[in-house]
Amino acid sequence: MSIFITQAQFGWGVKGGLTMGRVNLNLDDNLSGQYNLGGHAGVFCRIGDKMIAFQPELMFIQKGVYINDVKSDDYSQTTLNYLELPILARASLNLKAVEIYFNAGAYGSYLLSSK
Repeated sequence: MSIFITQAQFGWGVKGGLTMGRVNLNLDDNLSGQYNLGGHAGVFCRIGDKMIAFQPELMFIQKGVYINDVKSDDYSQTTLNYLELPILARASLNLKAVEIYFNAGAYGSYLLSSK
C-alpha cells in the first residue's frame, strides 16, 4: 500500500505492508519450513515525469524464517530487522483504463537487529 503526494517533477509518499518469508528444507525430513510474517514501512520520493522517473526509498523491513521439527514440539524462529535503501528506475505505460509501471534497480541494506 502506498500514499503518494506529487508536485511538478517531484513527489513523495509513504508505503507499507506485510512480508512473508519461507524456507524449503530438503536436508532433513523431520524439519518443516513455515511462513514467518513480518512487515515493511518507509518513505520514497519520485523525481521525473509520468513516463520515466528515479525513485529512491528508505525502508524498514522485517525478514525471517520459522522452522518446525515435525517429530517434536521444537521450533526455531528468526526475525531480522533491516534498514534498506532501494534506488529504482521507474517506467510507466498509461493505458486508458489502467496505468502499468515497472521498477528496476538495486538496494543496500543494514542489519539493525536479529532475534
